[in-house]
Amino acid sequence: MSEMRFSRGVIYVTSLVAIWPPAALAYLDPGTGSIILQGLLAAIAGTLVAGRLYWSRLKSFFARKPPSTPEEQAETGKLTAPESARPD
Repeated sequence: MSEMRFSRGVIYVTSLVAIWPPAALAYLDPGTGSIILQGLLAAIAGTLVAGRLYWSRLKSFFARKPPSTPEEQAETGKLTAPESARPD
C-alpha cells in the first residue's frame, strides 16, 4: 500500500515539474514583432484570397436550385416557357 502511495507521489511531483515552466529570460527585439505582424497580415490576406476564389462555389452550395423538370416546376408553381416560345 505504501509503495502505491510513493509511486503516486512520484508521478504527481514529476508531472508538476514537467508542466511548470521555468522563468524565460528572453529578449524580443523589434524584428520579432515585425515578423509576427507580417505573419498575421499574410494569414489575413491568404484568407481573403481563398474566400474570393471559392466564393462562387460557396454561394452556389447554399443557393436554392431552380426546378429543372416540368413536373418539379408544376409542383412549385413556377412554369417557364420552352426555349422556342421565348421572344428574342
